[in-house]
Amino acid sequence: SNPYERETHSRLRNESLANLTVAVWNQVQAAKSAGVQSITWQYLIEDDSSGTGFARMLLEAKRTQFNMEPMGLNASYAGWLFANYLSSAYNATVRAINAATSFDKEQLSFQVTRFGKFGFPSSAHAICKEGADMILLERANDDVGMVQAGIAFSRGAARQYDKLWGLDLSLWFGAINGCVQESSPATYHKRMMYLSYFSGAHGLDIEGCGWVSDTGVPNSIAKTVDEFGEFVKEFKPQRRMPDSPVAVLLPKDSGWDERPSWDGSSTSWNYARLPNGRGMRGVDGIFAAAYPGSFRFSYYAYPFGAYKDNTDPPPSSFALSSITSEYAPSPNDVFVSQPPINLGRFHDRKQAKNVMQTQDLSKYRPMADTRWGNVLDILVDDIDALQSSSLLKIYKVLVCGGDIPLNSNLQTILLDYVKNGGILVWHVGLLNNLTTNMTGIKFTGELLAARAWTWQGANAEVELEALQVAAGTTEKGDNVTVLANSVPEQLPLIVRNKLGKGIVYTSCVPWYEGDLSSLSRLSLQLFDRIIGEVQPVRVQGLPLAWTSTIVQDDKNTNVARTVVLTNNAGVDWQGNVSVYVKDLQTTTRHKSIASVLDLHSKVSSELSVTGGFASIVAHVPPYDVKVLQFQP
Repeated sequence: SNPYERETHSRLRNESLANLTVAVWNQVQAAKSAGVQSITWQYLIEDDSSGTGFARMLLEAKRTQFNMEPMGLNASYAGWLFANYLSSAYNATVRAINAATSFDKEQLSFQVTRFGKFGFPSSAHAICKEGADMILLERANDDVGMVQAGIAFSRGAARQYDKLWGLDLSLWFGAINGCVQESSPATYHKRMMYLSYFSGAHGLDIEGCGWVSDTGVPNSIAKTVDEFGEFVKEFKPQRRMPDSPVAVLLPKDSGWDERPSWDGSSTSWNYARLPNGRGMRGVDGIFAAAYPGSFRFSYYAYPFGAYKDNTDPPPSSFALSSITSEYAPSPNDVFVSQPPINLGRFHDRKQAKNVMQTQDLSKYRPMADTRWGNVLDILVDDIDALQSSSLLKIYKVLVCGGDIPLNSNLQTILLDYVKNGGILVWHVGLLNNLTTNMTGIKFTGELLAARAWTWQGANAEVELEALQVAAGTTEKGDNVTVLANSVPEQLPLIVRNKLGKGIVYTSCVPWYEGDLSSLSRLSLQLFDRIIGEVQPVRVQGLPLAWTSTIVQDDKNTNVARTVVLTNNAGVDWQGNVSVYVKDLQTTTRHKSIASVLDLHSKVSSELSVTGGFASIVAHVPPYDVKVLQFQP
């Protein structure tokens, strides 16, 4: 719907420019002839990542802005440019819909739902703010990031702006320059469908490359989607409230995305490759901790190593991994990424397709796992949206990340959140004179060095880690507690301040950053302790991914918790799964007993409850899914 995208698309493909109003009118008439009074209209087609949309505009802007400004393009300008692009697309859509549905009185009641597809998770909030009724994030090809961070951004944006969200699962696999609809089994897409659905997605879309073979036999992906649909049909009434007790607040113009697995640089705003701003290294660390493998497995364009011929065909015609001359705004934008290793299995992608297209590709398409489950939502520092009376009440913990301007309005929002029982986690790099009174610390303004630290408590071990520390002393009183300090200097590193009904945790280490890793081990321990207290599912065993949701009855009473485990490895997974059931309404007097039901096999068993948690030893086959429902 954006005029720039439509004109560029038509010009590059040598097609006539379609009339948007006529296109909407034709769909409305088709719907009416079928007795339907509504349509869902896609007005954004991955514009942020496509070679004819905003991604191309961003490349052009980077070159133009670099010539105009000594510092070149920056994140703030990129965010402004994207907002204007989205506004133009939305306004063009509204004009076309109004024109197409106003020719007679009967059509004035016709309902058009506008949805937009996008490719980069940090686009979610801007698209929601600029008017989309629903957003769908593309996942499941080798030129996009991981599904877990995508869920966190999409769900957070939908909640912040009261929209719907979902995933668009692609069947394209650039490593073989083809689609994977014939590969068997389709476990890669199956795991994403279950994770997203039980994380609260309102819709799923499959970018089909064909559902049946040349002989008319349903492909593996068709069977998998059909089986998933039958499962959802049976259990849809039981999916209500996804467990997401933690929100991470980021700058609205961060342009964050996972680093491609073939690229070691840390940049923002995708194609513009802008240097990361202050604090974004620590944000990378939070995501790397929350979703292990999210940086090593994202944009996995070289699962078969190096190709002897890496350009015929290239990784993609327009993607982060390559831009061909057909779509490059300038010859200087033509680009082909290089693989992480020089060794390789195939001469080119055509050979890889001939060998691999019908095989099980699971081990060549790795997925990230979860450290705390899918409990994070991403919010942005849009003051108007944050002032919603109900938004922050959803979250037990709010973590501030990146270089967020803590003005008086945001300080008031955060202070109210804490005083009403919220747990706020932030770091000294964000603080100013307005906010230090919430910390319980008197800072000197000095930035000192620490080489070791210890967490307070009996038998606490000394950890060797180089850190920058903002020096300060804590205020006296029972409300302020030093949880970790440097050794031997005894500088406060992590300070807890009880404020009203809530708590403020302040890290005196700027941006949570470490020396050997983007997230310091001190900060990781802080997050493990705080998030560990509110996460409803705990898993012991080798890594896997999981999500959970609350089941409610007709009276909105919490009666069960459903847990989805996805094994992303090629061997059987076995481990202990502990699920919090104390917050669920029991139908019996025996609160020390719980039951668990396997929603696929329909096998049920009884469990003992200790400390509010019911535990079970679970088994998940390779590259597969287990769905368990726990009820007291």
